[in-house]
Amino acid sequence: SITVLAAGLRLITLGKTFPIFGPIVYGIAELFIQPTVKTFLCIYTVLFLSFGMGFFMLSADSGFLDFRDLITAFISMIRGGMFGDIDYGELEGVDWFMGPLFYLLFIFMSQIVMTNLFIAIVSAEYDKASEIGQVIL
Repeated sequence: SITVLAAGLRLITLGKTFPIFGPIVYGIAELFIQPTVKTFLCIYTVLFLSFGMGFFMLSADSGFLDFRDLITAFISMIRGGMFGDIDYGELEGVDWFMGPLFYLLFIFMSQIVMTNLFIAIVSAEYDKASEIGQVIL
């Protein structure tokens, strides 16, 4: 696995030298070291952690296995936020009002607001990094 990782990093380094792909590869590489993107990813992690803790507290005595401890709850929030893999029926069974309310708030915050915000940040930062890549090459 270390060899595959090293080969991937080497490929990215070599990809910067190609005249067509160079600015694109450089732009993507530079994108993730921008402070705006780092700040956004930290806030996104806090969102997953806070909703994971909320769902854990809500379903502590229900036996709902997706939220049996804090680490599993956090992983379930990532799965739910990225792939929509949350069992709505079980959440409704945990608490008829708060389960669906937490679910709707989480989906609204993670999917609609944060994903659109991430796309806007990535677009703006990628344009800046791509211009720097054009100048360097």
